[in-house]
Order: sequence, then structure tokens, then C-alpha cells
Amino acid sequence: MEIHQAVKALLEIVDSLHTRYPQKPFTLDGRLVGDLGEILVEQDYEVKLFKRIEKHHDGVTPDGKKVQIKTTMKNSLTVKLHSKLIQKPHIFALNFDPCMITLRPALTRSSWVSY
Repeated sequence: MEIHQAVKALLEIVDSLHTRYPQKPFTLDGRLVGDLGEILVEQDYEVKLFKRIEKHHDGVTPDGKKVQIKTTMKNSLTVKLHSKLIQKPHIFALNFDPCMITLRPALTRSSWVSY
């Protein structure tokens, strides 16, 4: 595939995602992977995402626990916890693998869940 066709295809995918999930921009300049991760957690774990950016948190669980969502395409992920937070967030760490998407709540000893 030629580069111009590839970029056009990517932009069409982003436009389609944004049409379906208008609360996320899915821009290709560094937000795409994070936005995808947030939508996956929202749907699969019933997390309600905040409409606006909130420092240290991305959403809230049905029982009121604040959640931070981190997404990567690498083999590791570093999460910085801020000591001034009164309530430590539940953290979801997502890893995009070329063949599958794996998801697990971070900070637990559970294994990755594939779906």
C-alpha cells in the first residue's frame, strides 16, 4: 500500500471511530492508542468515562471507585502514582498485541485476560 493511501485509510478509520464514539477524538498524533483503551475499558468493565480530562483519573466504576486507564503497544508500562491522592485509583493497563488485545487490572497479581 502506498503511503498516501495508507494515511487516507487511517484517517477514514479515525473518522469512523469518532462518529461511533464522539466523546473521544482518536487523533493519530498520540491519542489514538489511549482513546481505544479507554473505550474498551468503558465497554468491558462498565466504567463511566469522564466527559472532560480530570487529573489522575479517566472514569469511575459503578461502585464509585475512580479509575486510571493506561494503554501501550510495548511490552511494559510504567504508572506513576501520585502520593497526594486521597483515593488511589484502580488502574487498568492494556497492551495491544498484533494478534489480540489483552487487558488486566494492573496492581494485581492476576494474569492478562485476552479477548
